[in-house]
Amino acid sequence: MVELLTVREVAQMTRLHEMTIWRYIRSGRLEAVRIGRRLRVRPEAVEKLLQPIEIAGPRPVAEKKEHYLKEGDSIFNIIGIMEEAPENLSEDKYAYLDNVPGRDD
Repeated sequence: MVELLTVREVAQMTRLHEMTIWRYIRSGRLEAVRIGRRLRVRPEAVEKLLQPIEIAGPRPVAEKKEHYLKEGDSIFNIIGIMEEAPENLSEDKYAYLDNVPGRDD
């Protein structure tokens, strides 16, 4: 006869909380069998759960772009990167807004 483990026994073996084992069973990550109203776990299922996983190599690093915004981008003019923008926008915001290309009042 096959030896079946209780959720508590599996939790003790794996040093995980019982609730974690219940969640693994509900999600299908850990296979269990129902005997009457109780759930039992086969030792093979625990071994399968404890199998090491393969971790992919490091993610490739994206090339660092020199400039994300170009002068033709609409956001470029909104956030005040254009050459004729005043240093302190809060002091001279109305004069700045009057000079933003494409802004019609």
